[in-house]
Amino acid sequence: MSSENVGLIRQNLLISSANKSDISNLNNDITLLFPSKIFFKPPTSIQLVSFDIKLEISTFGNTNNHFLITLNPDDLGNIRNFNVVPHFNPFIPDDLTLAAVVEAALNCEVTEFINPSLTTKVPSPNPDVDTDLDTYAGLTFTCVHTSIEIIVDNYKVEQDDSTSIYTITATRPVKLQFDVKDSIGPILGFGNGVYDNVISVEGTSVQSIEKYNSINGLNESRLLLDTVPQPFPNYNDINCKMELYDSSNNRIPNIDHPGTPGSYDTDPGDATVSLGPAGTGAFYKNIWEILELIETEMNRYSASFTPAAEFRISYDYGCNKVTMTNVGGTSPARWGFSFDFSVIDDGNRLSSGSMHKSLGFNQETYIGQTTYTSLFKTRTFGNVFADDYILLCSDLISNNSDRNVIGISNGNSVKSNNILFAIPETLSSNFSPSNIENYTLNIESSTFSIGYKESIFDASNPAELNFYIRLLSGRHVQSTAQWSALISFTY
Repeated sequence: MSSENVGLIRQNLLISSANKSDISNLNNDITLLFPSKIFFKPPTSIQLVSFDIKLEISTFGNTNNHFLITLNPDDLGNIRNFNVVPHFNPFIPDDLTLAAVVEAALNCEVTEFINPSLTTKVPSPNPDVDTDLDTYAGLTFTCVHTSIEIIVDNYKVEQDDSTSIYTITATRPVKLQFDVKDSIGPILGFGNGVYDNVISVEGTSVQSIEKYNSINGLNESRLLLDTVPQPFPNYNDINCKMELYDSSNNRIPNIDHPGTPGSYDTDPGDATVSLGPAGTGAFYKNIWEILELIETEMNRYSASFTPAAEFRISYDYGCNKVTMTNVGGTSPARWGFSFDFSVIDDGNRLSSGSMHKSLGFNQETYIGQTTYTSLFKTRTFGNVFADDYILLCSDLISNNSDRNVIGISNGNSVKSNNILFAIPETLSSNFSPSNIENYTLNIESSTFSIGYKESIFDASNPAELNFYIRLLSGRHVQSTAQWSALISFTY
């Protein structure tokens, strides 16, 4: 502990999901009432001592499905506020569908009170809402997404099609607010931002929704394979290629498209393992779908080994890693594989279409063993957001402008995102900060601390704090998650 923390008076608080209300707190919320005399003087800061969670995640839920829209004044000075709740299906497969869902929700909220085909006033179904909405007639919204393809033009060519940008456009100026507790903003790239008097607003690049639900594959190198083979590689190939090596560390040519010896510049041939249909995309909705294809393709080359190879692939659903083993014969032959295609044919190949990320390996060559296990978690489904964070949030800082509180994305509001601490998802089990200063937050300007300073809390008006958790990726933490946090109030 640093010298700055020596001599601080502490008062610890254990927050646990075991104490949440099953009736009122359905989103991992924990609400605590503090006695008026619990602190002998107003606390000045809080520190995270430890955090632990048993995490269950889904792409969508009721904690990431909400934002607000304000229709700016019309000719009569009318202003209307709407809660926009996109109606999620159990499975939204891709960004195009998500954009359509958000667009439908936006237009539904407006047309609930407006009939654009009418020029007269439309009676409102809500008696608390003014019916003078005819001057908003014709207001419509569009929500679109743009796929981001990053092609690095060097010997390790890769296409990263896993990010998207969402854009919301209106036919007249509006105010969009994602600074709400159950905001859909983070998963759309709008963070917790507030966008006032805008016709069009564009979010930052975010993880594609489809990556949480499927593995995308594309193999243009197999286009017209039986007649006029395409030169390998294609820049658009995705998650479909792997080279195999025999026991002498020699690359095994592709059976269907071995290439023309001595003519690598014009026809270098395909990779040994080359998955997928010719020139069309494939979406594998289960990890075993693609692993079974790889295993089948690898076993087509069993005769290239002595004794003949028999490849078996297994998947550990606990640690999300792949194991590939040659079990053929009493003494299985050694074998190898590579995702670094540039080492082949004197540098005349490019590493496009490599499966290394989806299998959990580096873009390197692995030789001389009979079995191999992923070095990392497979970059598939829930693991595609490699650096996700658990966000411990609270209305404790809803009126705090402390500079140490960092928001998400452009236009974010420190006073609205309520983030106390961010814990790396990969370290969130039994987490204890190695540097407590990085997990210390000044709360002197919070209404909580000021309330104790000004003695406004009493038996009839106790201090109340709400704690909850969110993910940096914007995905939904299921209500069945079990979590606890030990926090120190310091003076």
